Amino acid sequence: MLKNKRDQFKNIVESKKLKHIKSVGRIFLSEPFVSINYKNVISYRKIKSEAIIDSNINYDDLCGPWFCTYNPIHDHYDLLVPKLCVWEFISFKDIAFVKEHQQDKDVILSFFKSKFSKYIFEERNDIFPKIVWEIFEITRDNLFSIKCVFASIGLFYLTHRYFLSNLWYTMEDTYNFFCSTLLLHTVLNPPKSDEIFNLDECKLLFEVFHTVYMENLALLRLACLPRYNLKMSLDGVTTYLAA
Repeated sequence: MLKNKRDQFKNIVESKKLKHIKSVGRIFLSEPFVSINYKNVISYRKIKSEAIIDSNINYDDLCGPWFCTYNPIHDHYDLLVPKLCVWEFISFKDIAFVKEHQQDKDVILSFFKSKFSKYIFEERNDIFPKIVWEIFEITRDNLFSIKCVFASIGLFYLTHRYFLSNLWYTMEDTYNFFCSTLLLHTVLNPPKSDEIFNLDECKLLFEVFHTVYMENLALLRLACLPRYNLKMSLDGVTTYLAA
């Protein structure tokens, strides 16, 4: 009895399968999946995956490179990274001039100011040359070689430019940049780094950096970085935002 019922149920299942399942196929992503025979579909639409088109054309070869007019304001926002700066900002040809006028503060200040005017705005170019003069005096009086003197000035100048390049750079960011740049001048690994300073000179430069530059960082931020006053009026209420 039970066996007969099982056989009958099996026959019913098989007959249902044969009745409703007429064909089996695969539907790919790029094929239509909305049937035109579906009762509730008003219009037939093809829904396909987006075509992927690869192109290896170098448009610089076809049209030539893009030409943009030079804008000096863009130089103030270049992305600075630690690098060797021995003859980067002060050339080898300036040695004779600096040696000849090394005791004349006004001449040296004017010389450094002219060298740094390209990347530091004129109205903000009065404080840093005075800092450079202190660095020049300390390195000269501690018998640094002329190469080390110029590398020290370039090191401070690059750090100062880094500090001015972004309003959000903190004291820690500036300190880390100085340390990374100084390290490139103490380890012999050309062309990325060179052994320019010995350990005593590095220690002295760290002390000068703390006393001459880092302790005056708040003053440098106030004097050298732009400040904005924004006036906002919303529904008759005026608010002043200072930055």
